[in-house]
Amino acid sequence: MSHGAPRQHFADKRALLDALAERGSEQLGRELLAARVAEGGPFREQLLAFARAWVGFATRRPALLDLMFAAKSRDDALQSVADRPFAATSAMIARAQEAGEGVPFAIFATLQGLASLVTSGMSGARAHAQLVDKTITTLVDGLRPR
Repeated sequence: MSHGAPRQHFADKRALLDALAERGSEQLGRELLAARVAEGGPFREQLLAFARAWVGFATRRPALLDLMFAAKSRDDALQSVADRPFAATSAMIARAQEAGEGVPFAIFATLQGLASLVTSGMSGARAHAQLVDKTITTLVDGLRPR
């Protein structure tokens, strides 16, 4: 492909980046859907499956994830596309919150922070799967009503 080829398909650089962000959101959505466990399963297992898929995507595609979040804040249409991968997960978290299991923003913030630490190399040589497992255990135990 020549350097000028994208100009034949996209009006400008932003349109190209927005299209990449949209494709990234769709890919993440497929991975999150594939990782889902039964809706009736324990919250910890459901959240763990989501976290593994999220951090796995983030470690394989860190620049794409950054682009997805940057694009999401620019455009309402992209916001809708970016929200789709999280629909089932948001419903799972809402059910858990109704049952006193968790706080949605704390969960998303923790997972995004974990993904950022892993992709930036700040997690060191520790195995990503082990970090995800320990983080989810700590999060779920910490959010449980006393």
